[in-house]
Amino acid sequence: MRNILILLLLLFVVVLCPARAADRELTLAREMLEDAIVRDDADGMQLARERLVRIVAAADDRTVLRDAHYLIGLSAFFESLNAYRDVAASARIAATGIRHSDRALELDPAFADAWMISSGLRYTALRAGRPAPPDPPGAPNRFMHALELDPNSPAVAFTNGMVRSMNPLGAAHPEGVQIIDDLAARLDADRAATGRRFGLWDAEAHAFKIMVRMASDEPRAEILRPLAARLMEQRPDFALGQVLADSVAERRFLAAPVVTWQPFLTDASGDGKAANHPDVISVDRAESGDRLWYRVTF
Repeated sequence: MRNILILLLLLFVVVLCPARAADRELTLAREMLEDAIVRDDADGMQLARERLVRIVAAADDRTVLRDAHYLIGLSAFFESLNAYRDVAASARIAATGIRHSDRALELDPAFADAWMISSGLRYTALRAGRPAPPDPPGAPNRFMHALELDPNSPAVAFTNGMVRSMNPLGAAHPEGVQIIDDLAARLDADRAATGRRFGLWDAEAHAFKIMVRMASDEPRAEILRPLAARLMEQRPDFALGQVLADSVAERRFLAAPVVTWQPFLTDASGDGKAANHPDVISVDRAESGDRLWYRVTF
């Protein structure tokens, strides 16, 4: 009997302990990465990716491998969207993310998050002039397939809401706004029920809840400012949240200068449709001490 117990203990040490260690390493790497994304910390993201690469090299559990590859792709997704990175750097980052998100899909073809992130990375790479590897004939549309698999997953719902709200001709589309609002509400309810911390997708959902309201024909400060304040209360380190809070903050503007305006640019037809300065009806110019003033009429 004693020998059997010893054998069972040895099996526990040999089989279960490494698996649990890999899970702990993955959890730590996930937290490092998500916090770095929230802070928009490129160095932090790089450190987390290096840790994930080491996990991939050492792990043999398919779920651990899937999640590690996916998280590397997720990091690339957010980094490649950053407006402060040049196009070539975004293309390289997206290409790396595509390889890892596709590997996650090889390990788990039903992983909706990886389908969605892979779709977003391919679009980013294409915009940056670096086409992704072609899909085989008959392969599903990655974006739509992710929605079929799990439309309520935070990664899938966020990307879906972001895409469907975009409207270059005016206010954010109501369908996309509703998707973002529903996601933020679900995450709030889950956080209240579980006590988990305000994480990456909470931050992104609430940030985009502000952004789609800023992209309105008539943005309302009395709505935007409290939303931004609550977001910063939850995550003061959220880089995008800081930008949004600053964007909607109340400001005092200079009083209109007392100057003599002179015509500087005019649209002969007066309808703002001149080809060389569309939408501009007139520009007036004035001087005041060492300042030049311009008044534009649209």
